[in-house]
Amino acid sequence: MPGGGPLWRRLGLRAAWSWLGVSEGALGEAHEVIQIGRGVIVAIGEHFVQGITRNGAVVVIDAGANDLLEIRANGDIRTLAVFPEFQLPMAPSRDAVPTGLAVGPDGAYYVGQLTGGPFTTGVANVFRVPPEVGDPEIYASGFTNIIDIAFGPDGSLYVLQIANPIPNFAGGALIKVAPGGTRTQISVPLFAPGGIAIAKDGTIYVTNNSISAAGGEVLRIRP
Repeated sequence: MPGGGPLWRRLGLRAAWSWLGVSEGALGEAHEVIQIGRGVIVAIGEHFVQGITRNGAVVVIDAGANDLLEIRANGDIRTLAVFPEFQLPMAPSRDAVPTGLAVGPDGAYYVGQLTGGPFTTGVANVFRVPPEVGDPEIYASGFTNIIDIAFGPDGSLYVLQIANPIPNFAGGALIKVAPGGTRTQISVPLFAPGGIAIAKDGTIYVTNNSISAAGGEVLRIRP
């Protein structure tokens, strides 16, 4: 990690405002901020929001509101994208539920979706959002219950699925999407994985057993 710092740390709110470079209260009703490397996860009310810091702002996905937001240091909030509901034949409409956020090699935002229930295999997408305001475009499809995404140093996208589908948490999976589109499932046993981070040398770190109160673990994977 930069400067040899910790992989993650929980920040007190006053420390969080300072680290993020925003004024106190700029994140509204935030009650917890966790730093993960250069990224940040913010819990706001009943919504769980994952984000990154970029160009002096905090860019977050709000799974509850189905949108991508930019929060400036003065507290101004700008909507970068809204992820639409979708509908399958003979089924009610469902929310997108964006859950994973990464900046791609092209500078665009990439967002994975958990999808709303009832959960169905193969209907989750990874969206590409332009660096500025723009409509989400499907970059890759056919996934199930995406919980997080990350890019490797070679430009490959790694898609982490928490289940296949929920509540089949034993079906958690890590899928590599090469720049040319070729997909490979990484052979590693996963149960309800919750997050992914990739080091500069390509080493992959995945949190596993994320729904266990005492059995959580971090796996190190060398592809």
